[in-house]
Amino acid sequence: MIMPINPTVSVILPVYNGGIFLADAISSILNQTYKDFELIVIDDGSTDRTAEVLDHFRKQDDRVRLISRPNRGLVASLNEGIDMARGRFIARMDADDISYPNRLERQLQLLQCDPDLDLVAARAILIDENNQITGAFSFALQHQDICKRPWLGFHFAHPTWMGKTSWFQKYRYALTNSDRCEDQEILTRSYLNSKFCTLDEVVFAYRIRSETDWQQLFKTRCSVLKMQQHYFQSDGPYQFLIIAHIVFLAKICLDYCKKITGCNFQPVTSGVKPADVAIWRNVIVDLAKKKILL
Repeated sequence: MIMPINPTVSVILPVYNGGIFLADAISSILNQTYKDFELIVIDDGSTDRTAEVLDHFRKQDDRVRLISRPNRGLVASLNEGIDMARGRFIARMDADDISYPNRLERQLQLLQCDPDLDLVAARAILIDENNQITGAFSFALQHQDICKRPWLGFHFAHPTWMGKTSWFQKYRYALTNSDRCEDQEILTRSYLNSKFCTLDEVVFAYRIRSETDWQQLFKTRCSVLKMQQHYFQSDGPYQFLIIAHIVFLAKICLDYCKKITGCNFQPVTSGVKPADVAIWRNVIVDLAKKKILL
């Protein structure tokens, strides 16, 4: 498909060693019902077959804009994508997730219906390495519910975001060693002066790996607490800071229990309706029909 001169949406997809999931992630974007977009892919120094896969898609579809360079990290890649974006709206995408065909169309409708909206997430199912549903991503629909407990974090799935390009340009991602909490940092920094909402429709599959990197998870917990300390000390009531420390300790204890017992405390397909399962199966079947063999 020919690249639009001035696309309405710029989809930003950073990737580092995308592996076996990358082709499906890209295909799920290129086969959207909404066509007026560009797909900006930043290859952050991958050492696997990522470059080969990306080059194939770039040759097949002019909407793919590819940047390949040495590794600089996720935050630098996201900001680079923001700088490259030509659309009025930016959508996020991760290299191992799957967007349903109507994702961009439905989120764009929300943004265009409410000029005050800055950022829209979407409801998502959770899937494993074999595309099996393992649960549903927790969510809140309206801004006041999304943001009412900032010490607990924001249940606002990062790879499902679509928002105004001007909002991303204003706040950008913090160029710090965020240990995978860049989404929580930008939300904590911006929520008092922004408007968020979640599309009340499952249009995304969020992949959660079966094996937990407990060391990385601990670093992420510590990074979130450090970030919260910074903002709550300067902007929030002191009670927020106290509660944030309590939440941190509770999560660390729960993580430890999960690690030693091997129990994730979440039944399979928890929160997933039968209709969601049926729709997901159709998405997978349709994606397989359109999949390009590499």
